[in-house]
Amino acid sequence: DLGGGAVATLVVEDDGKGLSRSGAANDPDVTSCWGMAVMRERAAAVGGELRIEQPARGTRVIVEVRGDTHRAA
Repeated sequence: DLGGGAVATLVVEDDGKGLSRSGAANDPDVTSCWGMAVMRERAAAVGGELRIEQPARGTRVIVEVRGDTHRAA
């Protein structure tokens, strides 16, 4: 239970070649990336937010769920 404004953060990253640098990974209106759309939908289902970061190399996927917005899935 995440009460009192606590935040749960999940970070998955790799140091591979990464994603396209077009910015589409963070655009919620892009529907051609089904995997991203599903991850974004699942994060939203529990009141969370999905963010994709692209450091110099690789990709970082971050999901944050705040305790005051958590809903049972």
